[in-house]
Amino acid sequence: MESWTKTIYPFDRGSPATELARLSHLHFNIWVPLTGGKLVPSHIADALEKSPEPRVADIATGNGVWLTSIAQQLPHHAELYGFDIDPTKFPTAEPNMSFQQHDLLHPFPEHLQGTFDLVHVRLLYFALKADEWAPAIRQATTLLKPGGWILWEEMGHMSVRLFPPSKALEEFWRAYMLHNQTKGRDMMMPYHLLGTFKRSNLTECDEKMWLSWGAELPAGAAPVLTLSMNSMMAAIIEDGGMETIQTVADMKRLGDIILQEIDKGAQFGFDWRWVWGRRPLTN
Repeated sequence: MESWTKTIYPFDRGSPATELARLSHLHFNIWVPLTGGKLVPSHIADALEKSPEPRVADIATGNGVWLTSIAQQLPHHAELYGFDIDPTKFPTAEPNMSFQQHDLLHPFPEHLQGTFDLVHVRLLYFALKADEWAPAIRQATTLLKPGGWILWEEMGHMSVRLFPPSKALEEFWRAYMLHNQTKGRDMMMPYHLLGTFKRSNLTECDEKMWLSWGAELPAGAAPVLTLSMNSMMAAIIEDGGMETIQTVADMKRLGDIILQEIDKGAQFGFDWRWVWGRRPLTN
């Protein structure tokens, strides 16, 4: 299995405690509020409720914050599995939970394949190269029971903006997107994700999008997003720099300006997407 430290994932460059706090803050203060407090679409929640022994898998689980949240909405006999290439952030597991190190691009153990009612994935844009999306989806869907659902959550990176317009953000964003190209990322994801689901022999595929512009997010949400930007800029610097982002001083300059603009009332905007599909009941 490839070490997570050799992947293109740009985070985990600060202290472990900071990264754990970042993941939890994003979940509780941005991602879940954006979707109106929902963790899954209503029809998937209904399917889990009707399952006599619901089984849920969370891929790229990180610190397990989504999995522990969905566990509170399921019966105690539900079985929940969290998978991640990096096991260092796994929490202490509840009796009905299991956390396992696994690389999504490799096959899952046979005894787990075809056993889950729901497979959840969130924010793998940063970890996957353009030619890895379809294989990742294929491996994830091997976990599904016939009739089981996969739900994938991603941020649309093409829509990220500050208003009033920010020269500092545009300076960062240009270097960031050019750096993404050098790392092999697909900048058009998640905009092509629904089509990729349909080509992966999933049925009842659909998507839903939220815009942060009209959302009432808790105070402090935007600064955490700028903390994520700092990690992205650190990755650029570690790879030799791009355009005007060459040193830690460049990172601090842009980060400070963007935070000052937010403090003065600039609004941070982006789109957030759910894409889902279902494994056919029969092959």
